Amino acid sequence: MYAVFWVSALTLHALFSEAPVSLGLYVFYPLTIVVPGVVFALGLTFLVSQAVANRLLALLVLMGAFVLLVGYGGEMVGGVLDPLGLSLPAAWSEFTGLADAGGYLAQRGCWLALGVGCLVWSVSAFRRLPNCPRGVWRRSVAASCLVAGVLLGGVFVWRHEGRLVDRRAYKEAYKRY
Repeated sequence: MYAVFWVSALTLHALFSEAPVSLGLYVFYPLTIVVPGVVFALGLTFLVSQAVANRLLALLVLMGAFVLLVGYGGEMVGGVLDPLGLSLPAAWSEFTGLADAGGYLAQRGCWLALGVGCLVWSVSAFRRLPNCPRGVWRRSVAASCLVAGVLLGGVFVWRHEGRLVDRRAYKEAYKRY
């Protein structure tokens, strides 16, 4: 379904717009906006359904988590808790590129790594052969992905706080003159 939308948008842009078509942007945005959100939603769903035996309770927990994250996550610490990236500045300019590309990619990478970690952790919880060493390997990969996601989220928060400090300095300089 998304591929149909992507091809139709690309066709409309090529036929009816005077702006040049940049195929890189048509690949960049789905990879950075859609894929991390879908992987996180899928990973969290599998993890919660694996951990909670009651399906109704798992559904309620997931609905509550997504309402809190999507509804209020964009307002907290510059949008680090926004798994869909709705609060991120994602406009592309031919002159300046992406506004704060490092922070943008850190935030999207955070949710992608957390989603992969949740997926791998939920798969490692399935019953396997008792003496198979792969379970330990899967959990270590999952834990590494979860730690990488938290670290990328920390990079995003650090960059956001640095921008806030710069803004305060600019405000003080503006007030003096």
